[in-house]
Amino acid sequence: MESLCVNCEEQGKTTMLLTKIPFFKEVIVVSFRCEECGYRNSEVTFGGKIAPNGLHIEFEVRSTDDYRREIVKSEFATVSIPEVGLEIPKGKGQISTVEGIVQKVIDDLETSQEDRRQVDPQTAAQIDEYLVKLRRVAEGQDFPFHFIIDDPAGNSFVQNPNFPKEDPQIRAKNYPRTRQQLEDMGFQPDNAIRQSEIEADAAKDGQINGAEETKKEEKVEENAQKEPIQQVGAHRLDFTKPLEDNPQAETMQFEVPCHACGEPGFTRMCNISVPYFKDLIIMAFSCDKCGAHNSEIKTGGEVSKLARRITLKAENAHDLKRDCFKSESAHLSIPELGLELAEGTLGGVYTTIEGLLEKIEENLKEKNPFVGDSDPVTRARLEKFFSDITDMREVRKPFTLIIDDPLDNSFIQNPWHPEPDPRVETFTYERTKEQNDELGFSDMKVDNY
Repeated sequence: MESLCVNCEEQGKTTMLLTKIPFFKEVIVVSFRCEECGYRNSEVTFGGKIAPNGLHIEFEVRSTDDYRREIVKSEFATVSIPEVGLEIPKGKGQISTVEGIVQKVIDDLETSQEDRRQVDPQTAAQIDEYLVKLRRVAEGQDFPFHFIIDDPAGNSFVQNPNFPKEDPQIRAKNYPRTRQQLEDMGFQPDNAIRQSEIEADAAKDGQINGAEETKKEEKVEENAQKEPIQQVGAHRLDFTKPLEDNPQAETMQFEVPCHACGEPGFTRMCNISVPYFKDLIIMAFSCDKCGAHNSEIKTGGEVSKLARRITLKAENAHDLKRDCFKSESAHLSIPELGLELAEGTLGGVYTTIEGLLEKIEENLKEKNPFVGDSDPVTRARLEKFFSDITDMREVRKPFTLIIDDPLDNSFIQNPWHPEPDPRVETFTYERTKEQNDELGFSDMKVDNY
């Protein structure tokens, strides 16, 4: 389509393309070009929904290869490099590299520098001095440095060349959005809450006429007839189903703001007891306004005195049907795949061994948007990796599953209980100082408190 050029004010051409990055999300690529002056511009907008939580990524750039890693930066993300005092505010979405983002900052600062020297020599001199620092970074003279992305939309990524293994140079964590971040992204939680309060007050005062009540009842019945949204966090665990089957389950429900849109949603929580293990606390959140939902599973009771490592040698279909719980504090590895998942990956998951493999595959594909665009050698390696997972799930290839939990909050079902499990080895050990530091135990004051 034709559009006005911001550089020469002549007519240029804008091209829009809706596409999908493999194993990532839908994106809208917008490109502008002016034939008169040669000015061109492009940006990336995300066409899908925002992620359930915000995302903070710290990437340590150590070499030229790291400098050329691909980056997905959403329009709501901010970028910073603390070593040179660089902070890039939210703006256009980009699919670029670390080098490309730094070079764009240099190009933007160099724009109109000559005019600035005539009008404001002092500011121009400061910019020239700062450009020297940026050029050293751009030329690879100041390794290592930290490239930090903070994205309240949760739609930014840094390429992991070690996929499917964890990247030791990348630290990523999710966080709940603040009200201000929701408003900055265009949501209006206050208005939504006020509207809900108005409707509630009107219903109490009888100000909603019978026709509207009938219409609402019909809508509720219509929604009830539809297939319920499956609120699944732990694989194949449907939190929309009642828990009355468990006589010890006591379900609580309370209202909390939605992490995605800020409107009121409901968290349902219950405590269940797993035979020969511990009590588990299941928490499921759902928002009727935007459809967002998530769930968490945590262990109850006291902290175990020892850590535990569980090793399962899976050889047949019965092994894949075993129940298992991997807590959020557990480290998981499968030596045959060269796979290691750090603590916190997948969160708390109550499922089967087969379901755990599926969850791992889904998570690895979702968290690595550049899988489909890899070079032929890497792509072949990844195809073999996912093929091996499929073989394991279909019992064509035996494998070893190791769950190392410093809190001893994980388990694998023993179908021979109370007899020893011939395919499972367990090993308890004292937590290391590093593990205690990571868990916060070293700083806890429990005596005379």
